[in-house]
Formats: sequence, structure tokens, C-alpha cells
Amino acid sequence: MAKKLSVGGQAVIEGVMMRGPGKIAVAVRQPDGEIVVDCKPAGSISDRYPILKKTLLRGVVSLVESLIYGMKALSWSAQQSSEDEEKMTSGEVAGTILVSVALAILLFVVLPTGAMKLLQNRGVSALWPNLLLRIVSRVLLMPIVAGISYEVIRFAGQHMEHRYVRAAIWPGLMLQKLTTRQPDDAQIEVAIASLKAVLPPSEIME
Repeated sequence: MAKKLSVGGQAVIEGVMMRGPGKIAVAVRQPDGEIVVDCKPAGSISDRYPILKKTLLRGVVSLVESLIYGMKALSWSAQQSSEDEEKMTSGEVAGTILVSVALAILLFVVLPTGAMKLLQNRGVSALWPNLLLRIVSRVLLMPIVAGISYEVIRFAGQHMEHRYVRAAIWPGLMLQKLTTRQPDDAQIEVAIASLKAVLPPSEIME
């Protein structure tokens, strides 16, 4: 049985980033309508330290590397998708990314934890740690959650032929309908350009 090819990606500004076997590519549509593609080799620290390929550890590595590559891709796409007079400096891009990360932690960690603290009655709240400790613990637990999630997603991707796997991921797929919308032809064209750049020549069908 042929080994399944693993390719992942994310949306960037006016484009798509794809990471395939040994390469990473970002395709962006410029203001004049032209699609530009930046393709570079993509290694992993786990290639130098094989222990990081162990179960759970590889998920943490994947999370960190995805964040790094994602930020670089967002920075490059911001430059390419803007008019010359609107292009941001490296400092402005870095500041924007830092603010985005801070807002994500605020919205998805601090606010939910704070809200639950307020909803608890005094008798029950005396049994959980203080608010700051709870927030810090959730941030520190993110690598563990990432490691477990990676293994679940990896297993699901390799066993999609089983009904129980499709049933297990169905709620997540339905949730995506609330946060995504069907891409138009122009967006699909950009995604295809990015995907072609990372696929081995034998996998590309014209």
C-alpha cells in the first residue's frame, strides 16, 4: 500500500501557505492580479534530534514550527498583497503579529477562565487555584494539548476509511462551517499554485 502524502497549510493575507515533503510555499495574489509564489526548503529540528519524533513530542514540535513558519508567511504575504505605498515595515509586521498572539491568549484563555471564576459561587471557588495561577496553568498546558491533538489528527488522517474515524471527526468538520466559507475560483487558483509548488513532480496532475 502506497504511503499517503502529508501536506498541510494555512490561509495568509490574500493567499495560502502550504508545507509538503521538504518544502514550504506561499502563494499570494498581488494587487495587479498576478500570483507570486515563494518556495523554500523546509527542514525540521526533529531531523537533527530524532527523539523529538517520539509520540506527543512531535506534536509540540509541529505546533512551534507551524507558528514560526506561519508568522513568516504572514509577514511575506502582507508585503506582497499591499500597494507599494501601503507596504508595512518589518517592525510593523512584527508588532501586528505580537498583538495578534496577545489577543488570541486574551480571548481564548484569559476571558473564558475569568468568566468561569466569576460564575462560580464562593464556596466552590475556594477549592480551585487563584485566577492568575489558572491562566498560567492553561498556557503551560498548551504543549500537552497540542501533542495529544496532533496524534489524534494524524491517526484520523491515516484511517479515514473507517466509519468510526469519520464519525469522530464529523463534529469538528461541522464546526468549521461556522468559521469558514466556500472559496471562490480566484482563491482556489492561489491555493493550487501553492500546492503545486510543494508537491513532488510525480504527484502533480495537469
